[in-house]
Amino acid sequence: MSMHINKTTWLWSLLCALLFGCGTTSWAQCPGWHNPTSFVTNNSQFFYSGKALSDVPSSSDNTIGVGPQYYTGGDLIPAAQLSQTMCGSGCSGLSLDDGTHRFVVKGTGVDPNTNNAISFLPRNPAGVYYTDNNGQPYTHSIRVGTECTYGAEVLYYQMKVNSQNCLLTLWYAPVVETPTSHTQYENSALILRVTKKQGNDWVLLDERYEYIVSGQPQTTSFPQGLVDGQNGWHHINNGGYSDVWYKDWTKAMISLADFLDETVRIEVYMAACVYDAHFAYCYIAGDFQPMQIVSSGCPPGSSTVVDTLRAPRDMVSYTWYRSTSGFDIQGHNFDLQYLDTTSTGVVRTILYGVTRNDTINWVRCTNGNQRQYLAQASDFIATEGANQGQTMGVQSFMCKMTSYLDPAKPFESFVYQRVENNKPQLKIDTILSCYNSTRLVNLSTSPNRGLDSSRTHWTFYENEYGIGEPLDSLGGDNVFFTRNSAGDYYTKLWVCTEDDANCYTEGIFPVRVLESPHAHIGVLPDDQPCIGADVMLVDSTFLTAQSHLYDGWQRDWKIGNESVHGDALQPNGNLTRNFDEETNIRLIVRNGLNYIDEDGATVWCADTTQRTIHVFSSPNMTVSDDTIVCKGNQTHVSVEVDIDGVVTYEWYERLGGSNLIASGNTLEVTPPDNVEHKTYYVKVTRQPQGCEAWDSVTVHIIKPTIHQSRTAICQGDTVTLWGEDAHHYSWAAAPGDVTLLPQQTQQQVVVSPTGTTIYTLIGHGNDDCDAMPVTTTVEVIPYPTPIVSTTPAFIDSEDPQVTFTDNSPYSVHSEWNIGGMMEIGVQVTHTFEDLNRDSIPVTLYTSNLLGCTSDTQFYIPIQRFTTWIPNTFTPNKPDNKYFSIATINQLEYFNIIIYDRRGVQVFASDDQNFAWDGTTDGNRCPQGVYVYFVRYRRPGTSDLIQRTGTITLLR
Repeated sequence: MSMHINKTTWLWSLLCALLFGCGTTSWAQCPGWHNPTSFVTNNSQFFYSGKALSDVPSSSDNTIGVGPQYYTGGDLIPAAQLSQTMCGSGCSGLSLDDGTHRFVVKGTGVDPNTNNAISFLPRNPAGVYYTDNNGQPYTHSIRVGTECTYGAEVLYYQMKVNSQNCLLTLWYAPVVETPTSHTQYENSALILRVTKKQGNDWVLLDERYEYIVSGQPQTTSFPQGLVDGQNGWHHINNGGYSDVWYKDWTKAMISLADFLDETVRIEVYMAACVYDAHFAYCYIAGDFQPMQIVSSGCPPGSSTVVDTLRAPRDMVSYTWYRSTSGFDIQGHNFDLQYLDTTSTGVVRTILYGVTRNDTINWVRCTNGNQRQYLAQASDFIATEGANQGQTMGVQSFMCKMTSYLDPAKPFESFVYQRVENNKPQLKIDTILSCYNSTRLVNLSTSPNRGLDSSRTHWTFYENEYGIGEPLDSLGGDNVFFTRNSAGDYYTKLWVCTEDDANCYTEGIFPVRVLESPHAHIGVLPDDQPCIGADVMLVDSTFLTAQSHLYDGWQRDWKIGNESVHGDALQPNGNLTRNFDEETNIRLIVRNGLNYIDEDGATVWCADTTQRTIHVFSSPNMTVSDDTIVCKGNQTHVSVEVDIDGVVTYEWYERLGGSNLIASGNTLEVTPPDNVEHKTYYVKVTRQPQGCEAWDSVTVHIIKPTIHQSRTAICQGDTVTLWGEDAHHYSWAAAPGDVTLLPQQTQQQVVVSPTGTTIYTLIGHGNDDCDAMPVTTTVEVIPYPTPIVSTTPAFIDSEDPQVTFTDNSPYSVHSEWNIGGMMEIGVQVTHTFEDLNRDSIPVTLYTSNLLGCTSDTQFYIPIQRFTTWIPNTFTPNKPDNKYFSIATINQLEYFNIIIYDRRGVQVFASDDQNFAWDGTTDGNRCPQGVYVYFVRYRRPGTSDLIQRTGTITLLR
């Protein structure tokens, strides 16, 4: 049901609400997509209009269309033709003259079609209402769409863009009734678009400014459809034809900064299902804000923040940049101040002459990724250009922001701000005195403002936190801080600009108070050492507490010509040295800080002192030589010194002295019987300095020993004998050795005995006492006498093998040269091959145990033997009718036996001159092969030679 009222009255009420935010009861919820009192500033630029279609062109499948193509050319119904009717509790509805609801203004409450899940106002899942750009919760929203009504509906919001309204925040929450049995084109739909006027048409700004949602659930054939729980969509399964899909309140940022001075239109299209049986509507709320950076100005306090910059709120992402050129942005290459003549005198924040997305002229700010950026003092130092490295008084900042209407189509926006560098930057200088006073100079600067020195003040503390009772408080740019005790203190410096006491900086600085050191050299044990004695030089400078405070403490020693430096890393506070002459020591000590005097010279807090080391020499002593005495005899040793004055003598049995055995320069002792030698130590001390010298002397007990170079020699060789452990010596030999006679009293002798000899040594002490004799033997081994035997005594031509034996006395090694061939061994057997000579030379080299060698040479004769036995004879022929053996030697024994093939003896003879005619017992033997067996012995041999063979008898 609708209610009609006077149109003029309604229009005036609407304009009143839009312009002034009328507060009448019936108009507490004026139409609009934002709280009316804060949004509408000029009705000529902001107005609403709506349109309902009773006859919408359809496609062949009876689809009800939605979108700008269905509204182009149609007349809009302005707000003046809308009428008001009350609907529900606490909300009002607007309807057209035909009584059909088109727009409903909503306040608090929830949507029953979503089981009260969607609030009429933007609210998060926790129930907290979202706020507008002024931090106030929304009080109204507009619902546009159908709810079981005929056709499609649209809401237009038209505005002219300027610098103060070019950044829009749009909240929307769609609700659609979508049966799962419908196909995609049959279901409800939502379109959000931003367009601008182009001729008589409204065209899309670009594809990023359009968001299209179909009410179709996701299916196999439509995978891009809605899914419960994804992208903010939720499903209420009412069954059949009454399923409901709704989307949580969703925020979209719309930047219109690229369309300044142009008129744009926000369009919200809703379409019911094709059968007019299912609704589709959307709740809309919004806000606008300037496209600019807000600067809070100079922040007071101790931080290095120069200014706090805030970009427009609710963007998806922020990235901050600062200028790199170092130019003051006023009067140089760009100008921030540009008057927007189409608005009410509001200054835009636009940098003319700078490419807004040109990152070459901008450098990214560290940690600049939030809406708020704290501009630091370091941001005002030029990084390139003519002013590189210099601090600028003015800097420009850029914030690159990302926003979107459709999350899949993000776009970037840029805002800029000129910032003055007014925050004081603290800096001090200290001028030190070596007498517990420090001058503090305020060198702080404010690059874009002067400082108020009359308000500068210093507060001094003992702790680095600046808390507790102050030690002192001083004002002005130059102050003197004086304390009785040297050490580290702290001052809190407060500095403000000359025109704004609230633009101040305060910070705590360490303050150091110095005291000159009082140099002093300590010497341990004293400054009158003996030559070579270790002396410790100690820096015992009186430094009070500051000796523990300054890491830079330095000291320089001058020790004669030696220089030694000490500092925190190499303290060198204690040096150990020894001296051989009188030496001057100088010490310079200073702390690690310095100050510059009026002439520009560096002055150190230092002190110098010196001390002399007087050196005394130790006695130079001469001790008697070691002595050798016989067992039980007494002896004495002595010591002498080469200095005048008083000296003392002390004798000890151990070095270092703990058992004094005598005093004086002479010691008389009898060594103990159970030792071979005894050492005594003497200490001579120079008085009164106490310079000491030590020496020792050893008393040996005679126990002579004999040593020799060899124990055995060959006849004619020599051997060296020598004695030890006695003072002097006497020698004797048995049997007598003429080579010893001229050496009998020497410690070492060289002798050449003719035979094995025993030598006796008698050792004598310093007092000519005699020790027990000791002996040694030198064995004389004769050279071998060559004796050779050979078996046989000649070389047999038929058996040319001869055995040679070395029978030489004293021989232990034999080497043979037999016809040019060397063989080793006492007995060797040699087979001769070259028998074309009468004899062969043989040489023997025979050696005794010491390798002494004799040799002999002889010749062994060659004897030749020949015995020839034929293998065929023919008794019937005169020239070979007998079988006989031919030899050139007369044999001492001979025997031959001949057998036939049956083994029957047919002939035998003991005469080497036999001749067999081929008969046996007077009978002719048949032709054939016969076997002979011959034995014989040649003269000079004892062995029988046996030969067997065959002979052929031919007839």
